[in-house]
Amino acid sequence: MFLKKDTAAVKTAAKKVVYKRFSFLQEGAEGERKKTLYGVSGENCNVAEGGIKPFLGVREYPIDGKVVAAFADGSEGVAKMASAFYTDKAGNARERVIYVSRRGTVFWCDTNNSAYTVENESFPDGVNILPWTDASGKEQLIFCGKSGAYLFDCVERFSPLYIGEDGASAAACVFHDRLFFASKGCKLRFCAPLAPTVWEADSHESGALSLSREWGEIVGLAALKERLYVFFARGIARLDARGAAKDFVLERLSYGGGEIFPCSVGEVDGRVYFLATDGVYRFDGDRAQRAFEPFGVAPKKEGQVCDYTVFEGRYFLDYTAVDGSKKRLVVDGRSGEAFFMTATPTGISGTNGRLLCFYEDTVCAFSENEPLPEGEKCFLKKGYTDFGIRGRKLLRSARIKGRGNVRFEVSNGYERHGYTLALDGERTVFPLVKGERFSLSFELEIGSEILGLELGFVLIGN
Repeated sequence: MFLKKDTAAVKTAAKKVVYKRFSFLQEGAEGERKKTLYGVSGENCNVAEGGIKPFLGVREYPIDGKVVAAFADGSEGVAKMASAFYTDKAGNARERVIYVSRRGTVFWCDTNNSAYTVENESFPDGVNILPWTDASGKEQLIFCGKSGAYLFDCVERFSPLYIGEDGASAAACVFHDRLFFASKGCKLRFCAPLAPTVWEADSHESGALSLSREWGEIVGLAALKERLYVFFARGIARLDARGAAKDFVLERLSYGGGEIFPCSVGEVDGRVYFLATDGVYRFDGDRAQRAFEPFGVAPKKEGQVCDYTVFEGRYFLDYTAVDGSKKRLVVDGRSGEAFFMTATPTGISGTNGRLLCFYEDTVCAFSENEPLPEGEKCFLKKGYTDFGIRGRKLLRSARIKGRGNVRFEVSNGYERHGYTLALDGERTVFPLVKGERFSLSFELEIGSEILGLELGFVLIGN
């Protein structure tokens, strides 16, 4: 007679976790957050529409049909670029590309001999290039920097608008047909409507406001909701500048954040974004709040040289991180999503329906479905997590919805499984790895997209 040995039964239960969205920001309603996979790191991933797809790549940008590859002093770097259209003497439509180097030298391209002409004007401490339409409807460009304000006729002529002892600055803005800019001594200068050469003090048309230096120098201007906002190093003010100069009203607003960096204040889709010593802020016209904290934006505080541009509803911010690395943060104004993209091409500038940049000594443009710069990847990583299911478990399956070529990897901390997939709808893989916490990563090729993810777990317990 044999005795039957009692053994504890192993209990198993199947669980599924479904993700319909991907993001880097843990914001939104509770139900939405449960269906969202939040990446802890990534680059060149556009998540603004809920899925994951590669962001903009780079292509050569021909000027009047020619690729111009010889930039004078190109090695010093490019700060700003602008595109302008004009009609030559023969009646042909032409394009002019202008750029300002990091040293502040202005160049414009002559496609007849594939060379660049150097202008006498210089903007060594930053420049803001603003579109300007004169009283006749002619489109021109205004360059504002420490040396003054200049008008470019979009062909070849630069004309001084303001060159005073107190100079100008890149803190400039066009508002209600007036050019506003900050100058030394915390002055806010403004021209007469549609008359950028008229600056004399006049109670109705033009003049200057001497503002308190309590909050430091003026570092940026932005138009928002029919008001002009003045950003100081340590404060924000709202200016009603819609009528005669004598009726301008300045209102000081509450701000308790870090010191605001120059050349970072930009408006997109009814909100202003800027970089401060303690991170990125979002301003709605009344209140400034820290934004995108999951990114841990930590800018270098001393010697910071940052810049921004706005293009097709997105805010692009270039800055130097505390570790010395160059960063480029992208904010999608409509969705509020944000992500990092390659900072290799310099001089990124939204201008005339193009997002121009300077890459490998050539004028280039960012564009969809173009290759990323060499060595760059589109990836999103999810750090180790239990996916809301406690205890030891088997990650049995991963069903991935999307299209194109994708690399998917999963790890439990000591073993890693990777899959190279050609998606055309859905594919299911079976990692069959055990653990309590797992990490995931996606790497996408150009033209691919991830639209959803379903993870299948089996609980293991006594």
